[in-house]
Amino acid sequence: MDAASPFRLPLPRELTPRQALAALRGLPGRVLLETATEGRGRTILSADPPTVVRWARGELEVEGAGRMGLPGAAILGRHPFAFLSASTHGGGGSPGGWIGYVGYEMADHLEHLPPPPSGGPGLPDLRFGAYDWWVVWDQAGGIPVLEGAPLPGDTGSRGMAHLRERMGEVQERLAAVSGNVLYDLGIEHGAYGPEGRRTSDPGALVQLPEGVYSSLPHQAYLEGVERVRAHIRDGDLFQANLTQLLRCPVSVDGEVLYHRLVAESPAPFAAFLDTGAGEIASISPESFLSVRGDRVTTRPIKGTNRRRPDPREDAQARAALRASEKDRAENVMIVDLLRNDLSRVARPGSVQVPDLLEVETHPTVHHLVSTVTARLRPGVGIHELLRATFPGGSITGAPKIRAMEILRGLEPLPRGVYTGSLGLVSFQGDAELSIAIRTAVVADGHAWYGTGGGVTFASDPEAEWQESLAKAAPFLRAVDGVGEAEGKS
Repeated sequence: MDAASPFRLPLPRELTPRQALAALRGLPGRVLLETATEGRGRTILSADPPTVVRWARGELEVEGAGRMGLPGAAILGRHPFAFLSASTHGGGGSPGGWIGYVGYEMADHLEHLPPPPSGGPGLPDLRFGAYDWWVVWDQAGGIPVLEGAPLPGDTGSRGMAHLRERMGEVQERLAAVSGNVLYDLGIEHGAYGPEGRRTSDPGALVQLPEGVYSSLPHQAYLEGVERVRAHIRDGDLFQANLTQLLRCPVSVDGEVLYHRLVAESPAPFAAFLDTGAGEIASISPESFLSVRGDRVTTRPIKGTNRRRPDPREDAQARAALRASEKDRAENVMIVDLLRNDLSRVARPGSVQVPDLLEVETHPTVHHLVSTVTARLRPGVGIHELLRATFPGGSITGAPKIRAMEILRGLEPLPRGVYTGSLGLVSFQGDAELSIAIRTAVVADGHAWYGTGGGVTFASDPEAEWQESLAKAAPFLRAVDGVGEAEGKS
C-alpha cells in the first residue's frame, strides 16, 4: 500500500497534552501516549479511529475494515495479530498507525493453556484502533502539530475530504482550550496542581487500605509464593511471576486517575486509552518491543527494591539490588528466554545483549534491567514478531509455557490488560510497545490494578508480598480519597 503524505494544521503553541486530551472528551477512542526514552520525549494524542479491531469472546470483530482494504474478520481471525502487518506499507513520513493493547489472555489463542478464570473488568482481549490524525509533541515543551493522512487503502478524494473535515473540528476544539480545563476535571483538589504534579515520599511501606480488595490477599499470596517454590523444587520451573489484582471503588474516571498516576510516578511509557468498555491508565517503566525497520529491542525488568526517603539508605538499596544473587539470577534467566524467543524470527547471529543487569531508578522503586537486541529476518512482520514473543517473558516465567500453566491455577482472576502489551504500531511497520505493568483499568465505577513479582526458590514470601505492594504504591496513593463506600458502588 502506498503512503499518503501527511498534511498539517496549526495549533496554539502553549497547548499541553493533558489540556488537549480533556478538550477531546466525547470523541470515541481517545488515546494519549507519552514516551520518554534515552533522553528523547514524544507525545501522541488522537481519537475517533475509523477502523477498530477487537478480539472478544474468542472472535475477531472489525469495524470499518473496508476503509483500509483489510481482509474479512474470518480471514484475519486465523492469525490474531495479522491485521497489524496487513496494513503496513513501508513508506515514510506519516506517524499514524494502530494504537491499542493486547491483553494477557490473548496467550490462550496462541498456546494450549488451561481455561482462564472469569471476572475482572471484562475488556476485550485485544483492541486496536487505526488512527488517521494525531497531535504530536516531539519533546517536552515542544510545539504541538496536528497532522493527518488517510488510512492505507483509503486515499481517495472522498476519504481525504472527510479527514480534513474531522481535523478541522479537532482544530477548533483545541484552539478553544481554556487554561483551566484541568481544574474543570478536579485535578487541582488535594495536593495536585494544575498539571497533576505531586511530591510524595517514594519509600514509604504500604499496606492495603480499607476499601481496596485483592484477588490474592496477604495469606493467599504467601501461600501462592510457597506453591511456586514447591514447583521449582520439583523441577517444574525455574521461576514464575505471581500476580494479584487490586480493586477499589472510585468516584473519578480513568482520565483523572491517569493524571494522578503520572504525578505519583512519571514513567517512560505512560499511556491513556479510552476503549469505550473501560479506560486504561498506564505508567509502565518497561519496554516490550521497540521496532525500527528490521531492528528490534526488548528491555526486560527483573529485580526490584523499593526507594528509601533517606539518600544514604536509598543508595544502599540500589547497591543491594545490583548485588542481589536472587535478582541477578532471575534477570539472566529471563534474558535467556527472550533471546530464545527472538531467535525464532531473527537473522542468525543477530541476537545480542548489549546491556546486562543495569539498575534503573524510578520514583518509588529501583529496577534491574537488561537489553536484548536483534535484527529481524527479511519479510518478518510485526504479527510474526508478536507471535514469537507474546506474552513477555518477564511477566510469565521460565520455562514460559509451563509457568503460564501453573500460574493459571494460582491466580483466581484473569489478568486482562495487565501484563499484556500496549502502544503504537505504525503503518510503516515500526512499533513502540510497553509491557502493561503499573496499569489500571477503570470500568463500572471501579479501578483495577495488577501487581506482583518474580518468584524463585530463593524467594522469601513476605518479601515478595512487600515488593508487590511497593509496586502498587503509586496506585494506592492515586486512589486515596477518590473512592466511595463499597456498599454504595
